[in-house]
Amino acid sequence: MNYQLIDVWGKLDQWQDRINSLYDTKFDKVILYGPHEWGYWYGKSWNSLLKACKDTGHKLTIVIGSKELFTTKEPKLDIEYEIIYWPTHFFSRTHYFLESLKNEMPKVDNYQHHFVSMNYRPRVWRCLLMDLIAKNKLQHLNAISWHDPKIEYDWKHWKPRLMQLSDTSFTQTRNYNVLPNEYYQSFAQLISETRIDALFVSEKTVTALFMEKPFLVASCSHYHKYLDTLGFLRYDEIFDYSFDTVEDAETRFSLLVDNFKNLSTIPFKDLPKLREKIEDKLRYNKQRAHDIVHDYDLYPDVTKELMNIYKKDGIKLSGILVKMYENAFETK
Repeated sequence: MNYQLIDVWGKLDQWQDRINSLYDTKFDKVILYGPHEWGYWYGKSWNSLLKACKDTGHKLTIVIGSKELFTTKEPKLDIEYEIIYWPTHFFSRTHYFLESLKNEMPKVDNYQHHFVSMNYRPRVWRCLLMDLIAKNKLQHLNAISWHDPKIEYDWKHWKPRLMQLSDTSFTQTRNYNVLPNEYYQSFAQLISETRIDALFVSEKTVTALFMEKPFLVASCSHYHKYLDTLGFLRYDEIFDYSFDTVEDAETRFSLLVDNFKNLSTIPFKDLPKLREKIEDKLRYNKQRAHDIVHDYDLYPDVTKELMNIYKKDGIKLSGILVKMYENAFETK
């Protein structure tokens, strides 16, 4: 089989060379490969790729990591195409990349923060979340990062400032796979996911599952309901999940933050006992995350085709896919 694969965030010259090849070669399958992204139409040379597919009559197979898209910005395409959703992709990707999984997790007896919340790109919904955190005066004693104090937003309760954790090199390296010390010193995590207009489980959520960290996620409505369908257990001994069904983002986030407001009233000395109540669930969820990594049935058929090409001919159309597969299925 003769496949052409273009990574969503591949190098521009690589994109163009592979797009140009569509005019010279009839491929059995042309793949826009982006399971590490929530969407697909904002990559480099997107319009050039569409034109090449239309001019040459190639069908475009698009692979993304969302379970579902809710955005109104998704384009209408006038080419033959299919979208393949791979919502469990980041379990395998995080399992391969997360450096903390390679080390023994430190045991914490004395928590210094009730929760950690790590925010890099200042998305509008993260601004809303930070404003609600400030409204409830939770920004001072908890481990919160904010890297862009100049962002324009109609702030009502917070004046943006630079807030860094112990990973002060993050803004230069953007290494998401090393956790700051404060992550371990915090009892829970408030996760601001990648999108609220897509059901997209990124490394942010998966890391908490692997690291046995109780968490709630600021994302689209019914996000936690989807985690239920994957077999994960809720920490309803300490959290109220009623926010998850609320459609309005501001109301949903306000109810979510109320959980952390309540959590922050618990003395630090009582947090280890609180963790004991959910210890079995934390371990179960970690194991469930590992089970997903090692379930080849969750790989889309097109990725299995790519792996078969590699096994037969040694051609790595996606190097990271090969690494993820080998990490999950061939390491002892």
